[in-house]
Amino acid sequence: MRATSIWIRRVAALSALAVLLLGCEAPAPEIDIEKQRQLEALGYVTTVPVTEGHRARGGVTRYVRRLARDGLNLFNSREQAVARLMDMEGRELHRWSSEETGKALKRFREMLPSFLPGYLLGWNHVELLGGGDLLVIATHHMLLRLDRLSNVVWKLDISAHHDVAIGPDGNIFVLVDGVRTTELDGRPVAFQDDLILIVTPLGKVAGELSLFDAFSDTEWDGAIEARLAAIEKTIPERLEQFREAPSAPDRERMEAARIFEAATRGEYEGVEDVVNILFHTDAQDIFHANSIQVLERDNPGLWRRGDLMISVRELDIVAVIDHESGKVIWTWGEGELEGQHHATWLGDGTVLVFDNGTRRHYSRIVKLDPHRRQIVWEYRGTRKSPFFSAARGGCQELGNGNVLIAETDTGRAFEVTPGGEIVWEFYTEILEQGEGDAARGALYRMTRIDPADVAGWLGRETVRASGH
Repeated sequence: MRATSIWIRRVAALSALAVLLLGCEAPAPEIDIEKQRQLEALGYVTTVPVTEGHRARGGVTRYVRRLARDGLNLFNSREQAVARLMDMEGRELHRWSSEETGKALKRFREMLPSFLPGYLLGWNHVELLGGGDLLVIATHHMLLRLDRLSNVVWKLDISAHHDVAIGPDGNIFVLVDGVRTTELDGRPVAFQDDLILIVTPLGKVAGELSLFDAFSDTEWDGAIEARLAAIEKTIPERLEQFREAPSAPDRERMEAARIFEAATRGEYEGVEDVVNILFHTDAQDIFHANSIQVLERDNPGLWRRGDLMISVRELDIVAVIDHESGKVIWTWGEGELEGQHHATWLGDGTVLVFDNGTRRHYSRIVKLDPHRRQIVWEYRGTRKSPFFSAARGGCQELGNGNVLIAETDTGRAFEVTPGGEIVWEFYTEILEQGEGDAARGALYRMTRIDPADVAGWLGRETVRASGH
C-alpha cells in the first residue's frame, strides 16, 4: 500500500529499521460486511435500556466481604462529564466534573448539530494520577487533566478515544485517530487511521505512531487491504442515511452528505475534525483500537520493556508494537476473539482480555499464555447470571486473583473469583423511569484503587470512614 498522509506526522524518534514479526498469524480474510453493519448500528450509546427484571437494581447489589478484594472504585458513566470514586458499599467519596470541551465538538455542533453523536457530550474514560489529578478522555475532541478540585491543569484539543496509559517515565500514551488517504487499485481511499500520541506530563505532544504504518508491509497487509476495499460498498448507503435523516433540516442533510462524499475521495482539507467524527464506527474505521498498555518489562522472545500492547477490535486481535521501529511484532486472537476490548499483560506473564463475542452473543474474560498461545482461564457467566456486552467493556485483575468486570451494555460492574463466583456487583443509577422504557448510564470501565494510594489527598479520615 502506498499512503499519503495529510493530517498525520510520524514520531521523529522511530527508527526506519524493519523488525521480524514474532509468532504473527498470516490472515487475508474477506470482510464480514454483516458484522460490520451490526457494529455500526450499535454506535456508542451513552445510556443502556433497563430490562424489567433489573428495574429495582441500582448501586451495590452484592458484597461478599470475605471474598471480595477491598478497595475504592473509580468510574464514570458515559452520559455525563463526571467521574466518581466510591467505596465498596457504594458511598461516593469524591467526584470530578468539568464543562470544558474541545474545539472539534464545538465545530461539529456549529456545522452539523442535528448529527451530533451523543457520546461526544460525556466522558469516555478516566485514569487517576498522583495527588488526585485525573486524566479524562472526551471522545474525539479532548484529553483533559484536572486536579483533585476539578480545576483544569491542561487541555489538549485532540481526537482522543477509548484509552490512555502512563509510561514509567511519566509520559502519557493516548489513542487518537485522524483522517488519512491511501491509494488502492489506482483510486484514492479515505479512512480513519488510529494513532498513539505521546504526551508529556505537562501536556505537550512529544510524538506519535500510526497503526496504518505499524501494520503496513507486515503479514496483516492483506487484511488491511480487504478492509479498505470494503469501504466503497458502504458509501451509497451512508450517503442515503445523511440525505434522508428525518430530524435534520435540509441544509444540514445536504451539507453532511456533501462533506462525507468529498471526504471519501480524499477531499477533506479544512474539515478533518468533522470528517473524523463522521467516519467513526463507519466502514472507514478500519482498526478501532480500544486499549493500550506500556509494557514495563521484557518478555524474552516476544517483546521488550517499553513496547506497546493494543487491542484492535476490527481485526479481532491483540497486538504488540515495537516502540523503536513502530512495527507490529506480535499478535493473537484471529479466530478466537470477537470485537474484544481491554487487553493487559499481567504480573504472572499472562494476558487478560475482555472478549465481547459480538457474533456468538455471549462475552467472556480470557487469560492467555502468550508464549504457548493458549487460553489458560476464562469466565463466561452462568445461566443464572448471564454475561454479554456486544460493545465496549473492561476487566482488571485484582491483587487476590479476582477479576473486576465492566459489562457496558447493562451498566453493570461485578467482581468474580477464579472459580467464577460473583462476590461484588454494582449497577449505575436509573436515569429515567416512567411509562416508557427505563435507562441507566453505560459503564465503559471501572478501576479498583488501593485506598493507600489516595489517602494522602483524599484524607485519611475519609478513607477510614469508608471502612479502610
